[in-house]
Amino acid sequence: AIQMVRFLYRKGMAYNDPASVNDAIQLATEALTFPNTQDIPGPLAGRNRNYRYVLNTFLADACLRKAMADPSDEAWIAQAERLITEINSFVGSMENPVAEKYQGLLAMVKGERQKGIRLLYKNYERVKALDKPGEFSNVDPLVCVVLANAMKEENQLGPQREFLETALRSNSPFMLQNPSLVL
Repeated sequence: AIQMVRFLYRKGMAYNDPASVNDAIQLATEALTFPNTQDIPGPLAGRNRNYRYVLNTFLADACLRKAMADPSDEAWIAQAERLITEINSFVGSMENPVAEKYQGLLAMVKGERQKGIRLLYKNYERVKALDKPGEFSNVDPLVCVVLANAMKEENQLGPQREFLETALRSNSPFMLQNPSLVL
């Protein structure tokens, strides 16, 4: 199910097909009810928890992107909040870079721009410090793109360029799902 979700989402983004994106979101939501994503004790507990985490992060990213595209749609923001709460239960601490990323993105879609930029930039700096020369960047490209857009609105071309270059140096499927960024 996870591979099909990613395929549908990538197809939808590459060909500007909102129906495929919506199908991916619907399939991911349904997949959260499948037996292999439920919390069960035993040897498969870790696998199931991982599947659930992957689906929740996919859905949170998709909901946040939908909310960024249409900030007036409160349903996407509410769904993203619910998913982020579950993701935070997986990662444990609010100091975790994953939790920090989602708190920053959520602040941005809620209109808390300065708080969002501050959290996302803190996340960017923390994760970028782990990058090694000549290797792909560890920074989440969605964080980079949101920060680049914020810098564009403030006419700060240097930081905007840095964020976009970092996004392009990432080894994330995000870049494959968003060919318009490469163009």
